[in-house]
Amino acid sequence: MTERPTMTALDWLALAKALAITTATLFASSGNVSNNGGSGGYASMAAPAHMELIWDVIQIAQSKNQKMNVAPAAAYPTQLKHAIAAVNFLINVENVPLSRIILGGDSAGGNLALALLSHMSHPITPLAPVEGKGSFKGVLLMSPWVTFDQTAPTMTSNIGRDVLDRRTLTIWWDNFLGGSEADKYNTPALVDADWWQGIAASKICVLAGADEIFVDDIREFVSKLRVRSAAGSLSTFGDYANAENRSITKGD
Repeated sequence: MTERPTMTALDWLALAKALAITTATLFASSGNVSNNGGSGGYASMAAPAHMELIWDVIQIAQSKNQKMNVAPAAAYPTQLKHAIAAVNFLINVENVPLSRIILGGDSAGGNLALALLSHMSHPITPLAPVEGKGSFKGVLLMSPWVTFDQTAPTMTSNIGRDVLDRRTLTIWWDNFLGGSEADKYNTPALVDADWWQGIAASKICVLAGADEIFVDDIREFVSKLRVRSAAGSLSTFGDYANAENRSITKGD
């Protein structure tokens, strides 16, 4: 594998744009496989840190002329179709069971990971099914975008503390939907706790910063996941929030 070159942030951004990829990574380690959904409102290219993480994957994708389209050119449910195809590739071509796959995503990537989990429990016709049996080894959701509603208190109180703002989110949301309606797959906050019964995840961790505009909506979403965890469909997990780390963590 080619050694990662020394590049500036602008170099990495230019490479990301040239390859037309979002923050969506798929990489294998010696033990498990991680599938990380795209972030950046389904509209932003990968940042330098993401590019460094997936340098090896970029080379492989480039050699095979593979790319992921972004909104508004690719609207919902295009990204979900890509996620399904990625997991099915691991299962059918690489012979990796779901029990060895860790699914993750931040922001819009968390939204995509949840859409995939919803599709596995409540299949959308005519989208292809996820062909594996059992559950993901784990799911990591970092600041997941769980609703496009902007009425939660932190949508206002955390403006100026978060890099995001409501106007930008509205643009990204409209571009992502491309004329489609909000539903239970693209808007996880719309569903009740029973929706997550039997979720295909052995463990789940949800992270959010206290200064994010999403944090109130994420707290509400996690409260629904906790209900199903008590029913046994997820591993028991705790809730850690304090002024020092300014975060909420769900996990073992």
